[in-house]
Amino acid sequence: PAGSKCASIYNSGGTTVASVLFEDGDIKAYVGGTKATVQSFEPDKWYLVRIAIDTGNDKFDLFVDGVRKMDDQNLRNATSSVNKLSYFMDGTNTGTFYVDTVPYTPLTLPTLKKKFDPLATDSTPGSPWTVVSNGGGSVQVKEVPFAADKSIRIQKLNTPGTSSLTKQQSALSGPTVHDANPK
Repeated sequence: PAGSKCASIYNSGGTTVASVLFEDGDIKAYVGGTKATVQSFEPDKWYLVRIAIDTGNDKFDLFVDGVRKMDDQNLRNATSSVNKLSYFMDGTNTGTFYVDTVPYTPLTLPTLKKKFDPLATDSTPGSPWTVVSNGGGSVQVKEVPFAADKSIRIQKLNTPGTSSLTKQQSALSGPTVHDANPK
């Protein structure tokens, strides 16, 4: 697959607060306005990615497979709260990636896992998710890694357009955590 597969977290004004990319064989993250390489990745391997954001200090920590890779880094843009999460490919990026297990909660609350397992195979996720697919691909529930543990396939086949899976919720302030299992 060509280009970037991205997870971004936004504030209520639509400003990007944090971004993690799977791009050209590397996992990358924005530190302030600069894209930094975190580590390499293997295609078709699941990774547990955690972004711990502290809006009170405008900092984040990044964990990959339980190992802290970035500590106390500047957010891409300062903010007082976060409320939207999006996985996407846009512009000239094409390819396919999967996302599974998507909790997004204040750090002080128990992590609640949003699994896609109850959704019908090959369906498009509904509320609370918003789907955009105008890049020649699709955003669908798939039996990956297997039928009892479904994930969302985000696919974009053409260079124009976007394929995305987005969730918006009430604004969260202070320490928050976002976990995902992308592949």
